Amino acid sequence: MSDGRLTTILADFPQELVAQILSDGATISTQFTLNLCLVARWTRVLALPYLYSGAVLKTLSQSTKFYNTFQLPIPLRSYPYSLHPVDQLRGLWMTPASSRVVDIFRLSENIRNLALSAENMQWLIHSSVNTPLEPRSIPSQRFNGHHNFHLLIFNELHQHMRWTFAPGMLMPETDASPFFRKVTHIHLSQYLPRESHRLSLEHWTNLTHIAIPVRPFEIQNSRIFEQDIGHNPTLTHIVFIVYTDLLSKEDQAQVLRVIEQYGAEVDEEKSVEYVLQERWQLQRNWEMEQRGGPSIWDRAIPASTIRESMSNI
Repeated sequence: MSDGRLTTILADFPQELVAQILSDGATISTQFTLNLCLVARWTRVLALPYLYSGAVLKTLSQSTKFYNTFQLPIPLRSYPYSLHPVDQLRGLWMTPASSRVVDIFRLSENIRNLALSAENMQWLIHSSVNTPLEPRSIPSQRFNGHHNFHLLIFNELHQHMRWTFAPGMLMPETDASPFFRKVTHIHLSQYLPRESHRLSLEHWTNLTHIAIPVRPFEIQNSRIFEQDIGHNPTLTHIVFIVYTDLLSKEDQAQVLRVIEQYGAEVDEEKSVEYVLQERWQLQRNWEMEQRGGPSIWDRAIPASTIRESMSNI
């Protein structure tokens, strides 16, 4: 469709309304955003910031190609005449373990959301401190900005809780990494291992929100939820994730009853909430958040309302 044809179709609509509708579509769908880039010059200008707001990198090849291209400005034929992807990037989802995560992070001052494996977290932690083996490659001032980090952790392959990086797990110097104090929200993608007895959160000194998927019988009589989370001095919001595609209706109802009870017994200053979602939607929801959609923290429902909503399960 030509610019002129599109302009004719939309001529009777207020410009602000058209822009809002297209922006809402770009928030909801990556494919819609890509289509906007192909429709007309002015829709491309509108869509590009949404397209580069979050990067999902699932292979080493993708990580390298993205790093090599996102540093280059994109020329535009109308104001603002160029767009710098490095300035638009707010979220980085990276599954392959690679030092490329350090390269991308170092250049992206507006990153707020990270979705990483323990290996990539370790790359950032090591690179943020001076060690006997090598100097820091991420300047300390990189952590002094206004943005704290929301961290989605792929913990499927780390049943021994490696992602917590408890004191002494790495080199002594890494215990003082500024990365830890900048993380305020942690969202786990998978269940905690059944044999777990402790959840070491000592390093995460400014952690206020945590979201954890749960199954039946995991909350009751658990030191993790009673002590490590329930009595954690910095946590203010505890969100339990119920994966509706992995649990039966009966198991969902049982988990919700336990969450409701936990919410009634935990310290009053802590907000206990829950989210019902399908596991496969994890990436889709994360991408939508980068484009301005609601986060898991926005979608969380107070546990005190569970009794009213049980009839919907």
